[in-house]
Amino acid sequence: MQRAVPWMVIPLAAAALVLCSCNESVNSDVDAQKNHPVLVNAADAVTFTVDASNINFNIADSLSFSGTPVVRTLVVSGYTSGTGYIIVEGSASTILLSDTLNSNRILAGTEFAASAPTRIAIALTNYSGQVTFALARK
Repeated sequence: MQRAVPWMVIPLAAAALVLCSCNESVNSDVDAQKNHPVLVNAADAVTFTVDASNINFNIADSLSFSGTPVVRTLVVSGYTSGTGYIIVEGSASTILLSDTLNSNRILAGTEFAASAPTRIAIALTNYSGQVTFALARK
């Protein structure tokens, strides 16, 4: 046990050095966070988020859900312009859900069990607003 303590000091010291050397001006640059869509696709879950300012973005990706039921959460806030949608498909390209992103709204914990999702498509055209979408197996 005594040998593990000195070994752990090095990563902890490195982490402390990195955290202490952060420049406040970099962290306070809100505009740097705009127009960087993030899609995280994992087994039985997918999430998408973006803080958009006149962005054009299209993506389609395969999903790997092992079953149902599935729960969806969608938050659109600060919407000002453009068009956007999220479509989730099941087997044989069946549309399981289709959400437009053209107004501020919240859909929290909406459950569906038609079939396991197999594909997601997201499109934003000249879009300005904040979108957070999550889909997970319950």
